[in-house]
Amino acid sequence: MRVSHSTLEAAFKSVTGLTPQVFLRLRRLNRARAALLSADPLRERVTDVATQMGFTELGRFAVRYRELFGESPSETLRRGPCGSVSVGTLAA
Repeated sequence: MRVSHSTLEAAFKSVTGLTPQVFLRLRRLNRARAALLSADPLRERVTDVATQMGFTELGRFAVRYRELFGESPSETLRRGPCGSVSVGTLAA
């Protein structure tokens, strides 16, 4: 069965409320946050974590991260482990 790109995207959005692109970006941002929270700030850099999660435009990563979590990635890294990871949501 063949499904067009727009049909698949519309079906995905009807179930999740997000486009596949936004869904995957939020997933990667949340994974980056978890990695930053568990990283050793003396050994890891935000750049390392961001690139490991597939972000190539580091400025855009930082902006989206701040929009989602209310702090910069470097602030998260400096703060270190805090018990639980806050899962952010961001409208498409």
